[in-house]
Amino acid sequence: MIQIRVHQESDLYNPYDPDQFRINEKLYLYLKSFCSEAEFEQHIHDTMQLITDCPIDGDKFKAAILDAVRIDREEFDKLLSINNRRAIWCYIVGLMLSVVGVAISLLADQVLLAIISFFGTLTISDGLAIHTKINPDIRRMRRRLAPLSDFELEVIPADPSSPNPPAG
Repeated sequence: MIQIRVHQESDLYNPYDPDQFRINEKLYLYLKSFCSEAEFEQHIHDTMQLITDCPIDGDKFKAAILDAVRIDREEFDKLLSINNRRAIWCYIVGLMLSVVGVAISLLADQVLLAIISFFGTLTISDGLAIHTKINPDIRRMRRRLAPLSDFELEVIPADPSSPNPPAG
């Protein structure tokens, strides 16, 4: 369970958004801090409680969170797509350089062959790094957003006599 203490509904939204539909970035970072690998697998934080001094539109706040998650996921998907294209170009260029290197080895200087083969190997290595290291990390960050896409929201009025929020 995630608990958030709110004094005013405007604290939940970006202060520069006149329509108050975009979630406050600091609050969103706070919420994402609960999205670790262990919590993703166990769904520890499937309920979010807003402890508030004023009336809050819970549906509007939940929609703002879901919109922020959607934007992050789209950005991760875009990065994956760009990286996949880069990796394919790395493979193509690397293979072409390797073929040119073999052709030159039959015809010409061994130093030129070594340079071309070196660049071909580096380019193929870059493509492999994208597919084996970078893209899996991006996919993992994207999956970690799952708890923020499926949660129950409870709006709880604060007890004016208690300075501490209720424990859950």
